[in-house]
Amino acid sequence: MNKTNPNQNISYEEALIRAGFSLAVLSDLGFESAKQTRIPQKISQLSPSGSTSMRDAVLEGITLLLNLNTILIKLGTNHVWNFIHIVLTDGEDTSSKTTVDETCAILGIINMTIPERMLKTWFVGIDLKENDQSTRNINKFCSVGNKNTEFMNVSDLEISSIFEKISIQLGIQERYGVIGVQNPNNNEMGFLTYNQQSINLNVSEQKFVVLFTLDMSGSMVGTRWRKVCESVDRFVRYLGKDDLVAAVVFNDKVQTVTSSGLHQVILPMPKQNTNYRPRVNNNANAAYINSPSPYYDFEVYKRKENKVLNGFVYFVFIVIVIGVVIELLRDFNVLRI
Repeated sequence: MNKTNPNQNISYEEALIRAGFSLAVLSDLGFESAKQTRIPQKISQLSPSGSTSMRDAVLEGITLLLNLNTILIKLGTNHVWNFIHIVLTDGEDTSSKTTVDETCAILGIINMTIPERMLKTWFVGIDLKENDQSTRNINKFCSVGNKNTEFMNVSDLEISSIFEKISIQLGIQERYGVIGVQNPNNNEMGFLTYNQQSINLNVSEQKFVVLFTLDMSGSMVGTRWRKVCESVDRFVRYLGKDDLVAAVVFNDKVQTVTSSGLHQVILPMPKQNTNYRPRVNNNANAAYINSPSPYYDFEVYKRKENKVLNGFVYFVFIVIVIGVVIELLRDFNVLRI
């Protein structure tokens, strides 16, 4: 007798309801159905201004993805989701409270938590110079992310094409067709071109979670921001009905964007000489509150690293001590080898 997966070929909405969770859980996190969201329209209404806090925004975005992953694990559907994080910026980070090392740590955490084949992060720089501090920092972030983190530096003219390139790499293809159309006035035939989007995946039940983390500082104003908005809108249109989309925008503030508008993120202030912890949603109604994970805790993460390091140092010390004792015994002719 064949057993079927009860979560196979059902929407995330049905899965949430079956598991006894409210649909408001996803809304609280800022994730919406790609076919119902108005996030692209809300982004296009924003006016870039202020400075840049990219690291704070990356921290917020990854925290959202980690919390969503916890929910999907509870639903037993995390194996069918591909997490896509697109971070776009055009300048040096001047306002973040989060340090470069803390950003590397949170990138390391999400790479430990979500399998490499199901996670992809793109850092997209707009006209960043090769030796700028921002470029060096992003390269450092990519080294932490290893194979599933990529940095692409583009010009203003390439903004649209880079989003197309990412969609192609994900397997999203746009197919065009032509149909004949008869003019009712003169019975002449014409042709109408239409497009159809589909997602080509090896496994039909796989779905996408796409998070846009977008720089809306003052240097993005004008044509640059318009091209980004148009590219995001087109990208979202390629996605399927069960895919999820979310957006984080940043200047000197970090805000999540939903169909209802902007929601400012209040990041905790790191204390000196202490290990920093990323913000985790503590809403009592959230599905993930009863599933604490050590991966959200920088202190646990660092303790694991220190434990391994201390163990190695201890091993080397013991080997050295044994070597010294053997030499002493040989010198006193107690031990002959």
